[in-house]
Amino acid sequence: MNPVEYVFQNLSPDFSTRLAQNLSCEALVGRKCMEAYIPVLVSGLIVACADRDKLNQTWDLIRNPALLDVRLLGFGKQVDNVGVTNDIAQYCQEIFGPSWHPIQEELLSLNGIASNSGWQKSVTDVTSIVFSILQKKIQENNWGSDEFSTWLANHKAKIFSMVPPSISEIMNLGPKASNTSEAPQEKYKPFWWIWLIGILALIASIFMGLKTCQKDVSITPAPRVKNIDPYAGLDLVTRSKWENLGLKMNYRLLNGNEYEFPDRGVELKLITYLDDPKTNVEEVKWFDFDRILFSTGSAELNPASLDQIGGIYEILNAYPNIEVKIGGYTDNVGDPAQNLQLSQARAERIMKELITMGISSNRLKAEGYGEQHPVSDNNTEEGRELNRRVALRVMKM
Repeated sequence: MNPVEYVFQNLSPDFSTRLAQNLSCEALVGRKCMEAYIPVLVSGLIVACADRDKLNQTWDLIRNPALLDVRLLGFGKQVDNVGVTNDIAQYCQEIFGPSWHPIQEELLSLNGIASNSGWQKSVTDVTSIVFSILQKKIQENNWGSDEFSTWLANHKAKIFSMVPPSISEIMNLGPKASNTSEAPQEKYKPFWWIWLIGILALIASIFMGLKTCQKDVSITPAPRVKNIDPYAGLDLVTRSKWENLGLKMNYRLLNGNEYEFPDRGVELKLITYLDDPKTNVEEVKWFDFDRILFSTGSAELNPASLDQIGGIYEILNAYPNIEVKIGGYTDNVGDPAQNLQLSQARAERIMKELITMGISSNRLKAEGYGEQHPVSDNNTEEGRELNRRVALRVMKM
């Protein structure tokens, strides 16, 4: 587990909410701001600890006994109780140097937050909490300064990749240009026609594949490719319901990948559940997909559904230890046996798409429940629509 993932794993469940309160913004915006800043901070530590003097300074600060109080008190309370935060504020200015102010301005700009005194207090609080969590890691492993700096350095490439590109440029974290970068291009330049032949062959194979594809071929786009309009082709009623789930916002997951989720969609509810240290998977909790559409009476997916399936794929990819069950449900109209069969087929179709995208089949299970477990009144059309659903349950973490 890299340092940023370890920090996120040890944050309190209400951390982003309390940060948002300090910044007078929505909880999701607070979380996005936190998820952008923490990789920035850890990247700064990685660069600093490459220098022996700065490593010693970092080591002394992180091992300060007062940070234990920071961890126990929690976010937003330590500034009035622990003097070490003043040292931390000064330390950040020293390790980031002249870039410190532009970095903060860019963080606020990326998340649509106005520059104010609330940020200055919050960034010190967040830094103090991060340092207290790193102190916990050091104590758990009985590390010295060299072991700590090695742990940071071993994850350098991954951590740097998690920093927003505009801030990475400010911090100069990108790869240096090579003085011999032209040489490889010259070496292969005379053989441009080989590439042309390969491209023409690829186009031909794609064309022949399209002509011979069967009706049941699974819809398998690359999950990280974002459509310009993922809801294209939907009827106006369905489109309106899906758009009412809120504005789609770019969300950075713990593994550094990004995906756009509606701010009131089931994906963020699932992430919140997975991040909560109090979560107990023995307690039954289902998450209903809210952007899945099947053809009437069949398990044929509307292509617009792949946007949400791709999001679930990204979440499963970011949390590689979890195992889930996909449940299918119907209303009570028609033959119960056929409804059970249909619900099983729909659950299996979602599972199949996730496997095709790259999730191991060992982590997935599908089960149809037919008309069992209704969540609404089957005597109304609105209720029946709610009962026709596919849901996800986390079985193992």
